[in-house]
Amino acid sequence: MKSERNIKTRGMDLYKKVKEPSVIEASLDGVTYPIIIGSSLGGIAERISSITESKRVFILCDSFFKEGYCLQLETDLKKNGFEVIVFFMEGGRANKTIYTALNILDNLESNEITRDSTLIAVGGGIVGDVGGFAAATFLRGMNLLNIPTTVTAQVDSAIGGKVAVNHNKTINAIGTYYHPQAVLIDIEFLLNLPERDFRSGMGEVVKSAIIKDAGFCEYLLDNSESIMDRDPDQLIEMVKRTVQIKLDHVQEDVREKGIRLNLNYGHTIGQSIEMATGTSNEIYRHGEAVCLGMMAAAHLADNYYNDGWDRVGFHRQILEKFHLPTSIDMEQIHVDPSTLEGMIYENLKKDKKRIAIGSRFVLIPQLGRAEIITGIKSDPIHAAIKSLG
Repeated sequence: MKSERNIKTRGMDLYKKVKEPSVIEASLDGVTYPIIIGSSLGGIAERISSITESKRVFILCDSFFKEGYCLQLETDLKKNGFEVIVFFMEGGRANKTIYTALNILDNLESNEITRDSTLIAVGGGIVGDVGGFAAATFLRGMNLLNIPTTVTAQVDSAIGGKVAVNHNKTINAIGTYYHPQAVLIDIEFLLNLPERDFRSGMGEVVKSAIIKDAGFCEYLLDNSESIMDRDPDQLIEMVKRTVQIKLDHVQEDVREKGIRLNLNYGHTIGQSIEMATGTSNEIYRHGEAVCLGMMAAAHLADNYYNDGWDRVGFHRQILEKFHLPTSIDMEQIHVDPSTLEGMIYENLKKDKKRIAIGSRFVLIPQLGRAEIITGIKSDPIHAAIKSLG
């Protein structure tokens, strides 16, 4: 089996002539910026020049792109008169720490970067989150440009302004809200994405459809084969629709006090599974764990609403279309089922949505609509976790 960090990517032509990209304007916290979606996106030097007079650029890049895209980007910027510093990091979850962020901050300081300089984050959700956190905290905020390279980053983590690092066993324990000057979503990255990374990201796409748009669910079911074959037109349409759902939830609730909480569908138990099964060796990628969390939430909802709709069956149907997990593979877990169940349940106490009276769960009363339910007793929660075994 090919190593997912060892697949050779084809070069991406920054000057390739393609049809006009789509532009979605994000307006968050009084800040408006473009989300540009297309193929072989160029014009990055011009975009930076439109936001700052500084010619200093700090590229934070996933080392996976060291010999390909990043080299092209650096060359292009230098040809346009920019002074470019490049810093590489590994994109794995083990590197989403305060120590990685401090290393980046050390480099920003030692290179005498100023707050009117621009940090370009090139990579998946880990690079974007850590890079965004560094940009937000260095000199109380410098220019930020996001170039997300995975499905998860393009449709979710690069949108909405959340930047954070993990701490100990708590996901996103240290963070803030900080918005970029632009997000450039180039689906060329998805054409070269390792299979498991692509599938994992589809978990966030499916989640978005289930909580907001029953028609989008139908679209995903009807077009699953061409999406998995990575048809460029289908990828652009899929990304556009998912980004719009994300914006629909965050534009009036940036600080996650109301409707934005719905985006955490599947995350309550899903992130507890991530912590229980390893935050460094990634037995389950984030999107995969979210899928397991959605299955557990569907089990909870079937019992809570008791309306005859087989949510578990529907979730299994759509997730399997994208070859995503619907149950925990206990052969990969080095603890017995009851111990794992206890670990997952204990981890719910670290869920960021939890309030004094207990965990809050996002449940689906009907397809395309979500609501927050608080006060579910322990027995149904245990039963939902156990249903994944």
